[in-house]
Amino acid sequence: MDDQNQRITVRRVFIAAVLLLTGSGIALGQTSAAAAHTRLTHGRTISITDAQGHTTTGRVVAVTPAIVSVEKADDRFDVPFSEIVAIDEIDHLRNGALVGLIIGAGLFVADVLVARGDGIELTGAGYAVFGTIYGGLGLGAGAGIDALIGGDRRIYLRGTTARISVSPTLRADRAGALIGISW
Repeated sequence: MDDQNQRITVRRVFIAAVLLLTGSGIALGQTSAAAAHTRLTHGRTISITDAQGHTTTGRVVAVTPAIVSVEKADDRFDVPFSEIVAIDEIDHLRNGALVGLIIGAGLFVADVLVARGDGIELTGAGYAVFGTIYGGLGLGAGAGIDALIGGDRRIYLRGTTARISVSPTLRADRAGALIGISW
């Protein structure tokens, strides 16, 4: 009889565990302003949207726990973190253009080496013209790809939440839980 009570107890615990896992729960957390501090470095171009809907764009001058100082055209704006709704990092196309220029120059050097192997030599004017063509095409392609990929990146949004969901996974040969994290 004692053995039968143990089996009943184990079954009840197992059923209770399955019932607890069948409900999917969500845990919420808010993005802190401190998380934005790591991305707000001096000289970085950002766009700040405040509680009134005004947008201030400029370069970061100083960051304290209370304010973000932004400079644009020799005007300095101090925006308190309590008034900030969103901060976006402005993406410039120059980094993609620079990568494209370097790749274009590398392709030009490779083409010159292959041409020399085939016995073709360029004059000084040929180097200038073809170097400009390869560099210009690389520059344009790099800027175009950066424009397609990039865009402004949101680095802070007041009131955003992270979500954690837990749901059961039951199969004939095993049981477990599926945990999902999203933000």
